[in-house]
Amino acid sequence: MGRVLTVLALGDADGVSSAAVVKAALAGEYEAVRVYFTHPVDLAKDFETFAEGDVYVVDVAIDEKTAAGTRMPKRLLKTLVEELNRLAGGP
Repeated sequence: MGRVLTVLALGDADGVSSAAVVKAALAGEYEAVRVYFTHPVDLAKDFETFAEGDVYVVDVAIDEKTAAGTRMPKRLLKTLVEELNRLAGGP
């Protein structure tokens, strides 16, 4: 199998739209694009279950407590949390 893109998105209107934009923009670069809808509490579990190949997480926050101890790369988690804090004007 060739390159795979996994998109994890919130299942609301802007999450569906975000996932569609990513899929449309990148579909030509991948043999398969898989989209899964999730929510903050299950994001880490869904990442662990579905993440394959390159992964885009769109329009969904990370619940740090549930993400601890999963295979979600700690560097990715740290980067996402830092970016979310920056956007929210946090620490």
